[in-house]
Amino acid sequence: MKSTSFFLLSISFVVALSAGCNSSTSPNSNGNFSADLNGSLWLPKSTVYGIYDSTANVIWINATNTNGASMWVFIDSTEYAPGTYNPLGGYGDDNMFGSYYSYSGQLSLSAVSKTHAAGTFYFKARLSNQTDSVNITNGEFNVAISPGRIPG
Repeated sequence: MKSTSFFLLSISFVVALSAGCNSSTSPNSNGNFSADLNGSLWLPKSTVYGIYDSTANVIWINATNTNGASMWVFIDSTEYAPGTYNPLGGYGDDNMFGSYYSYSGQLSLSAVSKTHAAGTFYFKARLSNQTDSVNITNGEFNVAISPGRIPG
């Protein structure tokens, strides 16, 4: 059941990335987010925000660049307490041929609620059904969370 929910959530996120994110789907830009992408510092240049989707019972932390690249982390209802978890996240960049989804790594939450989340993460992510991958390391976020629906 849980894997089916994550699969459906991932599929809906692919649709959201295809549609792009703009101010109408970004309820706030309150927060900090950074990570290394394949050894180089990646900083959002557009928006950083978090959404608590009560229908899916998931928190989505998303950061975007002005060029359309996006990095994200999901926090599901089993992770609503500080601790260490397996990450569900990814990286999308039209210049790199699509979206990469995490398959190994770690998510460490120092604070999490329906209004705020902070933590660190790292993961390896690959294109669906392909071996091409990216390495996300030294990820950090400290983000205000707003109620809403995950786009898609």
